[in-house]
Amino acid sequence: MKNQNAHTHNLPQVKAIGPNMIELSFPVGGMILYSYATPVAVWTGHGPVEYAKGYGPTTGKQINKWVAAHDFDKVEVSEERIAQVMGNLYAMQTGC
Repeated sequence: MKNQNAHTHNLPQVKAIGPNMIELSFPVGGMILYSYATPVAVWTGHGPVEYAKGYGPTTGKQINKWVAAHDFDKVEVSEERIAQVMGNLYAMQTGC
C-alpha cells in the first residue's frame, strides 16, 4: 500500500493565524490570506502584498496584522486581481 502522506510536502499548508483568519502557504512561494472563507489578500512570493479594499473594519485589521507579522509592504488591487493571482499560484503549484 502506498504511503498516502508521501506527497504532502508539495501541498499548500493551511494555518489558522487568528480568529477567522487562515493563511494558505504554497511550497512554490506565495500565500493567500482568508478572512472567514473569503480570500482578501495575496502575496506572490515577492513584492508587496496585494489586498482588496472594500471589506469591513475587522477584515482591514486582519489584513494589517498579517502584513505586519510578515513585514510586507502592501498595495490595493481589485478583487479580480486577487482571483488572478490565486489562479496563478494554484497553476504554479500544480504545474498547469
